[in-house]
Formats: sequence, C-alpha cells, structure tokens
Amino acid sequence: YDQLWLTTSLRGVTGGVLTVKVLTEGMHSGIVGGVIPDSFRITRHILDRIENSATGEFLIKEAFCEVPEATMKLMEALNDIPDYKESFATVPGMSTEPGDNLQLGLANFWRPCLTVVGDNLPLVAKAGNVIRTETQVKLSVRLPPGVDASVVNQRLTEVLESNPPYNCTVTFEPESAASGWAAPELKPWLKASLEAGSLEAFGKTFAATGLGGSIPFMNMLGEMYPEAQFVVTGVLGPKSNAHGPNEFLHIPFGKGITCCIARVVADHYIHNKQ
Repeated sequence: YDQLWLTTSLRGVTGGVLTVKVLTEGMHSGIVGGVIPDSFRITRHILDRIENSATGEFLIKEAFCEVPEATMKLMEALNDIPDYKESFATVPGMSTEPGDNLQLGLANFWRPCLTVVGDNLPLVAKAGNVIRTETQVKLSVRLPPGVDASVVNQRLTEVLESNPPYNCTVTFEPESAASGWAAPELKPWLKASLEAGSLEAFGKTFAATGLGGSIPFMNMLGEMYPEAQFVVTGVLGPKSNAHGPNEFLHIPFGKGITCCIARVVADHYIHNKQ
C-alpha cells in the first residue's frame, strides 16, 4: 500500500468437463474391484497428459508465451514486498510454490495452470463400496496473455480424448474460451504522469503487476483500440477481499489512488491540447 500499482496483464481462461465412463450401471467393489478399472484412477491418469501432477507444470505447449522484457523490468518491484507470500490464506506450515516474489508473480500472471474446480463424486458421508459408472471433473485452465484460448481448447480436446485407457469412453466438453490481455508500453507523457502522481501521493514511484484472473472485455477493448493507452488500477491489496462484507479496504491507499488518477486525467487534457 505504499505506491501506485498498475495491472499490466490479465490471464485468459478456458476449460470444460471431462467425463470418463467405465460401466453402464454401478457395481459393488467387492465383485468387480480389481477387474474393472476405477473411473477416478483413469481420470487421474488422463489428467497427467496435460499437467505434471508432481510439479504442477502445464504440458500443453500451445498455452505458453514469451514475457515482454519491459514487463519483466516493471515486475521486479514484486521482490520489494516483504509479506507477499504471507498474504495468502494457507494452513499453518503450508508453503507456496518455490521461488521469490517475482518468480511466483510470473507463475500467476504469465504461465498457464490447471485447477479442478468440480466433480461428481458422492458426499463422503453417503459414499458406498461401489465402482461408479463414471467420473466427471470440471477443469479450469488459466492462460497467459497473448495465447489464443480457442486453440488451447481444441488441443485440450485432442489430448484428453485420444487413446482412452482400457477403451473406456472419454469425452471432453469445452466451455467458451476467453483470451487474456496485456497492456501496451506506456507513452512517455503517461509514464511521467503516473510517476509524478505516485511520488506525490505515496513518496514512491509506481510499479506494475499482473493479475492471474480474467476480465474478458479488456482484451476486446485492446483489439478495438490498438493505439489506446490503458491505466488499470484499483484499491485491492494484501488482506483485502473483493467478496467480503466491506472488502477490507485500505482507506489511505484509496485516497492516494484517487489523487493519482486525478493527476492522469489532468495531464491527459494538457497532452491532448498540445
């Protein structure tokens, strides 16, 4: 909360529902266990085609891109945040992925990752000793800016459905895909305005970060107005919560952001007059 931060990139998102079907009706595990492969085990095996389950590395090459040098330079400010790793709600003793703040930021902003966000498993309290007919998992894949999400969707379908183990039935139903966005390099007048505003409000120059989430209309705006400059910022930070009752906002930081944006609006007017 001690300087202005710009969001210079947003990840894209794709995903879908993977279904692995092994039986036409559920059967007692005491009768068919060891004979009929469990659909959950097959699902785990298939997911290993797109993610290294030991490291979390995503394995679809079409989902990667180069990080711009200017972005790398601006993101070095992440290493100046002392409590970055402590800002996540991990259980006691839990560590993050290895690396310094910059490496973790790059992993979150500029690299793909897979998350299983849903399944059709029965509730633990109601689960019985049954080999179920099928396993379904809903997959969410975050994609770096510059990656065509529709291409990744097509590749996911090919990789997940090909060569089904044991000749079981495997289907992947992709959801609509949204590509990410990266801001163009700042024009000199805008960079100077942001630096002056941040120095005046916080006593430090501005810094840049990315966001691992998605705002699809930003990519649409970037395509519609390729020459436009973007200032994407906000008041959220460590310990804030966009979905909390009062969002746990840092009031002095919010006031500083307001001053910075007012400075940009004024300088934009002056720049256009010139």
